[in-house]
Amino acid sequence: MGTNLNVTGRLFLSEVLGAVVLIGTLAPYLILSTRFNSRETVTYLIIVLVVAVVYCFGSYHSVRWLTRPIRHFVAEEQRAVAAGLPGASAAVVEDARVVALDLPIQFTANVLLRFNVGAFVTALVMLATGTLPFDRTLELWIKAVVGS
Repeated sequence: MGTNLNVTGRLFLSEVLGAVVLIGTLAPYLILSTRFNSRETVTYLIIVLVVAVVYCFGSYHSVRWLTRPIRHFVAEEQRAVAAGLPGASAAVVEDARVVALDLPIQFTANVLLRFNVGAFVTALVMLATGTLPFDRTLELWIKAVVGS
């Protein structure tokens, strides 16, 4: 098996590109729809950038954790081919198969959870810094999570 699947890299890249598109579209929508003044806008953008960096860092580690059995399978398969053996053990193949089948739902749930936590942290920081009162913070959080 001479191919390199690079599932981790592909998932991470797709998530980073999705985050860039989401931030590029959601941040202006939230700024306009919540009627931010200039101070609130600057504070919001700084918080969003910090949360986005933390999100990408967490994304890298969560994707590596989710794809661990697949990477293990590929490494076992490559070792077996290099040693002239028939292939990876049945247990490794079964683990990789289960993860491959569950990966779309686990990845989607993981992204959704981290996005909601990021939206909550952003709203919480806006409230904690005194930038927004509670009712506008709640509006910001609901609009960020629901999108309306």
